[in-house]
Amino acid sequence: MRTFVPGPLSQKSISSLGKVTECSAVHFFIDYEKSFGNYIVDADGNRMLDVFSQIASLPLGEPRNT
Repeated sequence: MRTFVPGPLSQKSISSLGKVTECSAVHFFIDYEKSFGNYIVDADGNRMLDVFSQIASLPLGEPRNT
């Protein structure tokens, strides 16, 4: 862990997102390029074991860069 969770970058993103939508369920933002296997990395570089395998977001799919 590099910072507390949510870290400063996630807090800034949550604040920005909160201006356009309700986001009380958002705890941190994920960096999918750095995440691998059972480990998830947030926007602040915190690497965590993802014991639930993103069960709540799996039906939504992974975001794509367009």
